[in-house]
Amino acid sequence: MLFLDNLFFGVTSLLADMANFVSNLLFPPGRAYNARDSNSPASQVRRSGFSLAQDDLEHAISDLYYAHNNPEPILRLPGELADELQKLGERYGFKVHQESDIYLWNEDNMWFSADGSAAFQPARAAFYDQRTMIDPERDQYQRFTNALVGKNVPGAEEEGYHSLGSFHSQGVYQDMLDQAGNLVNKHKIPLFKTFSIIDGGNMLTGRRANGELYALVGRDAVLQTTVKYNSDRERLAAFIENTKPATYIPREIALLILESAGLVPPGLAHQARLDFAQSTLNKTGYVFYSNAFMMSEDAKKSLPELSPAQKVIIDNYHQSFTDHSMTPDNLDRLREDVYNLLITAHFYNPEIDLQLLESANLVPAGLDHQARLNFARAVRIKAQFVLEQNRLVMPENANGQMALSSDQKTMIENHYQPLFGGTLPADFYHLLLKDFNILKAAQQLPPFYSDALIEDKLSGWQPEPAAITRMTIMLTTAGYIRQSLTPEEARNEAIRFLAMTEITKDIMARELNVERRNLVIISQQEFHIDMDTRPLSEGRVLLNNHAESIKLVQSVLNTDTDLTEKNKEDLQKTLRDLEQLHKERQPVTALIKRQLQDAGLTVIDTPGVFSTGGRQVNYMNGIMGTSSLTKEMFYITNASSITALNHAFGNWIQKQQPGLNVHFVGSAQSQHNTNLNQAEELLNRGGGLDCVTLHHGPAGKRVPQSAASLVEAMSSMPERPPAIAPAMTHESSSDTLFRRTMGTQIVEMRYQT
Repeated sequence: MLFLDNLFFGVTSLLADMANFVSNLLFPPGRAYNARDSNSPASQVRRSGFSLAQDDLEHAISDLYYAHNNPEPILRLPGELADELQKLGERYGFKVHQESDIYLWNEDNMWFSADGSAAFQPARAAFYDQRTMIDPERDQYQRFTNALVGKNVPGAEEEGYHSLGSFHSQGVYQDMLDQAGNLVNKHKIPLFKTFSIIDGGNMLTGRRANGELYALVGRDAVLQTTVKYNSDRERLAAFIENTKPATYIPREIALLILESAGLVPPGLAHQARLDFAQSTLNKTGYVFYSNAFMMSEDAKKSLPELSPAQKVIIDNYHQSFTDHSMTPDNLDRLREDVYNLLITAHFYNPEIDLQLLESANLVPAGLDHQARLNFARAVRIKAQFVLEQNRLVMPENANGQMALSSDQKTMIENHYQPLFGGTLPADFYHLLLKDFNILKAAQQLPPFYSDALIEDKLSGWQPEPAAITRMTIMLTTAGYIRQSLTPEEARNEAIRFLAMTEITKDIMARELNVERRNLVIISQQEFHIDMDTRPLSEGRVLLNNHAESIKLVQSVLNTDTDLTEKNKEDLQKTLRDLEQLHKERQPVTALIKRQLQDAGLTVIDTPGVFSTGGRQVNYMNGIMGTSSLTKEMFYITNASSITALNHAFGNWIQKQQPGLNVHFVGSAQSQHNTNLNQAEELLNRGGGLDCVTLHHGPAGKRVPQSAASLVEAMSSMPERPPAIAPAMTHESSSDTLFRRTMGTQIVEMRYQT
């Protein structure tokens, strides 16, 4: 039976069954989360009652936090810049907190309520959390957002900077989210987890002229949240179609290894034997890491040492594509691949999964045996998928009970006993219970976007045809839907996904506690919207515009007589660069402006985001407010080394907001790059003053401490990712790691390239 299953359970037969089984059986319609359901994570956060901390002038800052005393100087705010903030805090009446052991870019991993009585952060990181490893999840998302590059598709500018070829995106890793705990625990602030995956730097808040709070959120946040939590039938089918084996062994070599281990059924033609080998390889990709037995040391020990014949096969394979002899590291790598292959061939049997699921009455009634087997296979695949999504934690301790009959126990023991050399390991039933818990949790995990919720959304809203065309290309290119779909099927899946993004926005508005009309999703000029957008006051929003920066730079060249010749040369080149940027980015900038205006906000085209002489200039990424002491309005932003630029921007913004005090901080020389000042050094690494600080207003009515139990209530969204890493399926990545080693120093970077 096992041999036949290995032989005939291939990708094609699975794909044929996935749509029916996943749609109708794995996800019964009554068990889906609903954005309006009182038990959903979204409404739980909303019930806590709060208002977000603001980013515009219409609030008073009482507390400001930044990273200090980190053992690595590069991971803390420079002393001179910190002193400047301290003096400004004394002037305007806000307390400056020097925090140890927090993330340098601390704005990114959480956000505050207006009075600082509560903090919020995503329940899950957008991508896999091990920054030292290849990240297939991020790679796939980059293929998704960049799918329209060079295709001349109408409306591609909706994807903002991605449509121009940039891979940068929001998305902090889990260990960065964890660092928020150091600050909130110290100050005894409840930390709430959100369904929405938003970097703090990709959200800005302000008030309209009528006093209503609005939130600007970058489009990446909507797409990443939807992608992360979409596990519907088509996504699982695409997962199988695109999953590569968890080994690097070609099927011809796999066949030789399996034959040498006596695992290939006799009497098969050569092509059938190759198909058997490929089927076994495929299962290493979508079964291996979700099976407790395969991951156990006892299973590995149960395999015999590589036979001389297997060693010859492996060595010949290695020598076939390399000119040097096999190194110990390479041999270990290939032996690990052989282990993955053999352990899958030995241990995986859907009959066992079926017995476990039936023992808990989790298999739908009325199915014949083959249909029940297909259901068990689908549950195993779903388990693997949600593990790789970090939506299902691998149980550390086996809890719960199995109600196995004596016949089921005998069948399972008879299967595993010979595989363990005749004697079951002492912890056999612990492993079996662990595997049972994995399957049970996966089978009972509902989709966040149910068919009923999608149909309800589509009953009152329909996407534009051009948006459907774009999304079809994006989903297909990324592999979020199957390549084998017909054009009409792919189009229907695009419509469903677009409906999911609208549902995500509904949930996001509830979690941020703003009216749906006051959640304004905008396309992005950069990886975070706070690098080029800034709420000012009464519904007015500053938006970076390269045409305005051209005017600013030209005015400095025309009027300032103290510029050095080097400054003049650099600024002349900056003008040429800005002309090109304006030409390239005008469609994106114009779209963002329309998005803001359509939301009833007033857009002010603003200068101040460019580079000159290898130094970044950014006047948008600052901190503003109104002093509770003196009632003065203030704006604190990043200083340029060219003082004339600072003066020109200060004059410009004071015309927009008369009476505004403007302060440029970070003008002292960087300790790490003598060609830059401290503000420029931060900007050179991907962020500015707003990115390295958190702030909120004076204390009001505090959120009850009991509200912290929301975290426990969201049991479907555990804080920790699974302990088992997903299979790595390729050797290189376009990612530049968040941590870059420079000599002996670790540099925290904010984005990928």
